[in-house]
Amino acid sequence: MTNDRASCHSSDHNQDSLADKLGALFQSSGLFGLTGEQNKSKTIEHSTPCVAANSPFALPALELTETGKAGNGDQQKIIDDSVSKLEPVVGHEKLSEALSHFAKLPQTEKEDFLRSLNAIVDDDSKTSNLATKRLIANELIDQVNHPEKIKQGFKGTCGLAAVEIDIAASRPDIYARAVARWSKMIDTTASTKDDVATALHYPNMIIDRDDESHHRTLVSRIFQTGAANLMLAGSGKRYESFTSAEAPEIKTPEGPFKPDRDTGERVLDSTGKVLTWEGVSLEEQAALLTELTERHFTADKIYPTSPEDLVAKLRGQLAKTDTPINLPLHSVEGAHAITVVKIGDQNQSADVFYLNTASSNKRLLRMSAQKLYDTTIDGDDVVRIGNTEEIDGLTFRKPYKLPANASPFVSVVHGD
Repeated sequence: MTNDRASCHSSDHNQDSLADKLGALFQSSGLFGLTGEQNKSKTIEHSTPCVAANSPFALPALELTETGKAGNGDQQKIIDDSVSKLEPVVGHEKLSEALSHFAKLPQTEKEDFLRSLNAIVDDDSKTSNLATKRLIANELIDQVNHPEKIKQGFKGTCGLAAVEIDIAASRPDIYARAVARWSKMIDTTASTKDDVATALHYPNMIIDRDDESHHRTLVSRIFQTGAANLMLAGSGKRYESFTSAEAPEIKTPEGPFKPDRDTGERVLDSTGKVLTWEGVSLEEQAALLTELTERHFTADKIYPTSPEDLVAKLRGQLAKTDTPINLPLHSVEGAHAITVVKIGDQNQSADVFYLNTASSNKRLLRMSAQKLYDTTIDGDDVVRIGNTEEIDGLTFRKPYKLPANASPFVSVVHGD
């Protein structure tokens, strides 16, 4: 994608370390949505998603109240009033935990977060019933408090789910603003079950009823679908998510077909032609994060000389930027994005702690340096024809043998 902005935004926020936040949790095919062709150069500068100016998926600019702009004592009153209004909907304990994440962020961002929550609950567009609004608000707060619960379900959205984790944990105000924006674009009144919407329809866009999985929340379905369409907006295409049974056939010169392991995801071009969904590349992950967070993210390559060197490089990057690192595992099923949030202490085994959005485990997972090296290195000299091994539901082959002069790399997305 081309860059349609002359400059990118930067953030001066003094943020909590996401590695510390998620690391503390430990102390206490179809599913693999990365495109096959990844980074082609050693360092890839970010490119902003091609978002049309009038795209309904572009987030509105933050509109602070006059008291918020002035930063006077009345701003706290606005926050207190919002809290009083939301507590009966989401509960005092959950809301207090969510607001604790703003301890080192400006009050204006706390106000923005609460305003977005209120916008969800007060949505008068008649696209959602009360039960659905409350479900969205509660799930949003739950995933701000516990980003490890964010999943992709039976969809090829691992890269988008990794982006969602990054934003929910580091910028909950932007996460709430995105969900508030995109949830208003959904008609959730067409079909209901137990007073909670089960059929979600955008104008000419669809999120299927249940993802054929119980692992992905309604909020994540909204965010990942909205982010996919934000990425595609400038190209005149749109992303739709059907059940596999209801998904339309893909038209090709050889005839119509459906994928063998059909997730029900489709891309429609401006003429209505049905195309396959290829997932998001690392470059597109970096661009979405840059666009949404107003902070610079880069898709890059690192060249480790050993498993120990790989984790040392990842540890240094985590310490430098206080944001997680997204990288692809190369499984038999395809490339799959995970989110690395913590590296073991240097004086202990250098294990890697990560989140896997395709796993049903809602906690930090642990992998040795050797296994991470075996499953992430890439390059023309890397040939995987060894014995298979199961890791957290994925099937891997170890690299058979690397020539002495090989220069394998690991692709990553990180904040700058």
